[in-house]
Amino acid sequence: MTDRRTFLKGLLAVGAGATIVPADSAASIPRIVGDGVHDDAPGLQAAIDGKLFMVDGQCVALRKTTGLYISNGYFFLGRPITVRNNDRPIEIERCVFSSTGNGACLVIDRTATNTTVRGCVFNHTSAILIT
Repeated sequence: MTDRRTFLKGLLAVGAGATIVPADSAASIPRIVGDGVHDDAPGLQAAIDGKLFMVDGQCVALRKTTGLYISNGYFFLGRPITVRNNDRPIEIERCVFSSTGNGACLVIDRTATNTTVRGCVFNHTSAILIT
């Protein structure tokens, strides 16, 4: 298992289109912790939806044209993550997802044709639901 700092360095590759912004109201911004204990669902959903989120104390806002690459993460999800049609590619690979619920961890809309999931482990009864 990698340590938290190594994980966070490799968590997101967002290219030159990412913008770091100051955290004015940090308590209300969704976070990605990636320790397998804290709920990462709000932060991951914000990243997938192109909204403001935090990683390692930094606020990150992705431009709409920037692709999102999530790799080598260990995520606890308090609710399912939904991937809808969007303007940018999303790649999720070599991640571990765990949850306490009975539904799918990852819900992918059929219109999300630019989304790739590979090499992931789902510690859950139902991993991916395509709607």
